[in-house]
Amino acid sequence: AEDRQAAAAAANRAEEIARNQYKAGLIGYSDVIVAQNSALSARTAEITSIVNRQVAAVSLIQAIGGRWDALPTAPCLAGQEPGKDCP
Repeated sequence: AEDRQAAAAAANRAEEIARNQYKAGLIGYSDVIVAQNSALSARTAEITSIVNRQVAAVSLIQAIGGRWDALPTAPCLAGQEPGKDCP
């Protein structure tokens, strides 16, 4: 997880550098696109890693007999009738 986070940070920095180099006229725009693509791939991998960890945690809780409700029910507000105005 930390490796993915570091890779995403490095790719973001490389993208920023490429953009600055393009603005200064040092590189072509195709180099910026390549850096953006790499940064996007690194961010996607980081997010996928986070989601996979969360899914594994929920699966573990369920496997040991815990419950995981998708959405908690909100309490009724003043003036609302349970079952009619709120869950």
